[in-house]
Amino acid sequence: MGRKNASFTELPEQFDRIVNKYNSLQERPLDYGCGEDLYPSEIHVVEAVGKHPEAHMAEIGRILGVTRGAIQQTVDRLVKKGLVEKFMDESDRKRVYLE
Repeated sequence: MGRKNASFTELPEQFDRIVNKYNSLQERPLDYGCGEDLYPSEIHVVEAVGKHPEAHMAEIGRILGVTRGAIQQTVDRLVKKGLVEKFMDESDRKRVYLE
């Protein structure tokens, strides 16, 4: 019976190790074959832009569940890396579209 109790006390510790490992992997940039290392947040934006080409930048942020500031910073990094372009909507200068 002692081993069973030990397994139940070890389970939360193992779970914590798995969660910590997952979190550490989410913080590392990876090479997705585009010539630039991308953080997970960046690849999520690239994917969302590809899936929703008609969406403007604020909509992409809403789709991903991030703030306007977070999407702006991520898009700016992607623009510098040459992976995303920004275009102003001529009829509404507040809207920025991504390609």
